[in-house]
Amino acid sequence: TSYDVMQAVLFAAGLPNDSGTVPPRRADIINLSLAGGGYSKTEQEAFSAARAQGVIVVAAAGNSSSSSATYPASYNGVISVSAVDSKLSRASYSNYGALIDVAAPGGSTQWDVNGDGQYDGIFSTSGNDYTGTVDFTYALMTGTSMAAPHVAGVLALMKAVQPALTPDNIDALLASGAMTQDLGAAGRDNDFGYGLIDAYKAVVAASGEVPSTPMLVAFPSALNFGALLNQSMLTVANGGGGAMVAETPTANVDWIHFEPQVDANGLGNYVVRVDRIGLKSGSYVASITVTSDAGSMIIPVYVDVDSRSAAGDSARYQWIVLVNAQSGKTFDATQAVVTAEQYEFSFRNVAAGDYYVIVGSDLDNDGFICDGGEACGAYMVNQELGTISVNGTDITNLWLRSAFGDYAAPPTSTRFEFAKTGVTRTITRQ
Repeated sequence: TSYDVMQAVLFAAGLPNDSGTVPPRRADIINLSLAGGGYSKTEQEAFSAARAQGVIVVAAAGNSSSSSATYPASYNGVISVSAVDSKLSRASYSNYGALIDVAAPGGSTQWDVNGDGQYDGIFSTSGNDYTGTVDFTYALMTGTSMAAPHVAGVLALMKAVQPALTPDNIDALLASGAMTQDLGAAGRDNDFGYGLIDAYKAVVAASGEVPSTPMLVAFPSALNFGALLNQSMLTVANGGGGAMVAETPTANVDWIHFEPQVDANGLGNYVVRVDRIGLKSGSYVASITVTSDAGSMIIPVYVDVDSRSAAGDSARYQWIVLVNAQSGKTFDATQAVVTAEQYEFSFRNVAAGDYYVIVGSDLDNDGFICDGGEACGAYMVNQELGTISVNGTDITNLWLRSAFGDYAAPPTSTRFEFAKTGVTRTITRQ
């Protein structure tokens, strides 16, 4: 309950609480990756008391894509954190509004901007208890609950170099832009607050040092255009101090073009466009070189070309692989072809057992699906496979997604219907 949460906050802050105890040393920072309920005077008083003790409180802004006040993030004295996706846009699920203080990475399962074959979520600790025993692992997750700990972690780094920092000091540093990269409208805005948290800038600001050495920063670290995307954004910035001048990026192929949206020093955004005209079907890997007087960087670029894409065949050919969960070996594989806006396929004579289901494309015909720039998906998600038991009873309404990396639309939804002696599914493109 929210009452339990408040008692925990009071305990962590070294204040009187129902346990009748306090920790040997109070917390410097409290992270709250949670939200729920409306305004409570009692809760506001608890957070105010914690802040008066010098405790910095950080909370997730919420995942309802709403500008409404969400608590505890919206209480006075609490740092409210919105989420950005891998394109540095406000994540589609993230709350926004006048009470947002700062933004941080929250992840997205809609994109694979860097082309590593995985959705751009945030790796987090996880537990899988489907066998009856908890198996501790890592999983890709998304949400402002992922964004808030990024901010809390940066604040911990700041306290490490300057233990005397107070909540008021942090508020002043945030408002000055000393801890963030400005996103969206200049200055504070309702999507990102005072900007995207920047660990380097924040620690430098906390230490009182004035950096004089420029540092070239370009992000994302790779660009994945998949089969459909024709343009993406590359940001070039000075991550250090002093002055830095960057040149317009160059590519090692003539079908990548740049449209600068930068300042006089070449810093800012470059719209990167790909021209597939004249390219044969297949997967392409190119590179972009970013050069400045502070050094250079290489940005890999992944592009897929398929002549059928022009006809609106957004997901194209897909391989569906049935993998025995015990042996890890492929039981069977089949290819799905689009017909009348659907992908229809089936496995026959499936032996009883537990299976993983993985789906993806093999654009370079190397016998492996889910390479960089190829479509990929799995049940339940790529980084936390779920098993499907085939034991003579039909299993219906199981869903997974297969998508090309930087997708211009929601990933393809896939419906599976399983039986012991025949597995028939229909993938309906959305």
